[in-house]
Amino acid sequence: MVQRIPWLRVFVEGAVIVLSILLAFGIDAWWDGVGEASRRKALLEGLQADFDLAATQFEVQNAIGQTVVEATERWLELSRSAEASPSLVPLADTLLSEMLYVTLFEPPLGAVEALINGGDMSVLEDPQLARDLTTWMALLNTYQEREEYAVAVYHDQLMPYLIESGVAVADLTWVSDTTFAPDYPLTPRHTDGYRLLPDQRFQGIVANVWYARNDIRAREGPLREALETIRGRLADR
Repeated sequence: MVQRIPWLRVFVEGAVIVLSILLAFGIDAWWDGVGEASRRKALLEGLQADFDLAATQFEVQNAIGQTVVEATERWLELSRSAEASPSLVPLADTLLSEMLYVTLFEPPLGAVEALINGGDMSVLEDPQLARDLTTWMALLNTYQEREEYAVAVYHDQLMPYLIESGVAVADLTWVSDTTFAPDYPLTPRHTDGYRLLPDQRFQGIVANVWYARNDIRAREGPLREALETIRGRLADR
């Protein structure tokens, strides 16, 4: 007796198997999509938090830099127009104190580095934002190189010469803006730093501080523009 093949049953079971496979692939794809969306959301939130903080830090850094520039300019003016008189002690100590500001702009880079190290900027689904982030990192690298040079001038020229000249560096905490003044453990006394006003070698060092700081300032505009562009794009998402 020839056994008949239950084609209907075979067809139904086959359809069920195919449907199950397609459903499994669909679930996997959906799950991958959920994972990608969650990752994108976390990255964007991290970027926004980092760049908001970076904006605040950048303005503080620029204000410090401006203070140093103004102090060097005033010192160089005095060195040409005034005698090294004890009457200049308070002003000289203030200018010397403000020249000693030395800081680095070190914005949080966790989210950007995670994105770049991941090797796939497409997760942002925003090619322009990806380009802006790449530009930002390049500009930041150049800016920080100039800052490192300014720090080198401080460590290798300014501070050693003050110490060599017998100026009581420990007492140089006379600043006009107490916003940046640290909680110093000593009550400062005035120094005889005013004696360096006619010192041509020291004038050269002060000029180097001015040049180094102005080199940084020349790069503030492009870096600020890139920073604000990125913050704007993140705020619109």
